Amino acid sequence: MTAPSSAQLLVALAGHARLFAESGEAAALAACAAGIERLIATTGRFGGRCVERSGEELLAVFPDAGSAVDAAIRMQRDASGEAGAGLRIGLDLGEPGPAPETVSGRLAHAAGCAAPGEILCAAPFAALLATYGVAATPARPDAAGCHVIAWREAAAPPVSPAAAMPVVPAPGRSLGLRYRGRQFLVDAGQPVLTLGRDLGNALVIEDRKASRRHARIERRDDGCCYLIDTSLNGSFVAAEGHREILVRQDEVRLEARGRICFGSSGNDPLADCAEFEIR
Repeated sequence: MTAPSSAQLLVALAGHARLFAESGEAAALAACAAGIERLIATTGRFGGRCVERSGEELLAVFPDAGSAVDAAIRMQRDASGEAGAGLRIGLDLGEPGPAPETVSGRLAHAAGCAAPGEILCAAPFAALLATYGVAATPARPDAAGCHVIAWREAAAPPVSPAAAMPVVPAPGRSLGLRYRGRQFLVDAGQPVLTLGRDLGNALVIEDRKASRRHARIERRDDGCCYLIDTSLNGSFVAAEGHREILVRQDEVRLEARGRICFGSSGNDPLADCAEFEIR
């Protein structure tokens, strides 16, 4: 039997009741609206589309399970850096019902049982996760039939300070970039590298699909290096062990090693790409 080609994601903002109590209705409504807009933007970045939204929930559909789980992990990672923020996320295979507000029982069960900061998926969805290199374990008894998707290992430091040290790069970390035989370095002494077609950039991109001021790579005080895209067509970033993502008018932290393609996907044989490595 062929697995469904699409996947559903249901995400709810956690803690909004406390927000209403502590901040008042106007401030709480504004915060919830901003949170939903961020979730919609992340949905689009991973090839999904919004099916239905409310004040505290978003229902989206993705072309495949891999895109849905990547989007769910990115949503949780982004929310984990916000004080008091939390998301409850459920995942299932297939498309939503004919009415936009109709949510499958399995999807509603997964999202409803998820604790703040948790991603739960229905069993059929979990059966596909090994294909994408994602770990999941059976959920607790009150969430029977669901699996918990692990996402924190590479996103948030663990409780133990000693265990947290490998997660945050040491001050001496640098990023090496290779482009058409040329080598570039981003480190404490040279913390910014500009990229684009304009000759004033440190790295001049030759492909016409790239913008004149396409992007920059910054090494920040925490020792991490980020790609900040300022282009029209975007940057396609594929880190080792992860699916390629489109970064357009946004930023992403560069981890381990991988490639950055300017203006077109790395799946295009004519794509103009640079290889990076964190050292």
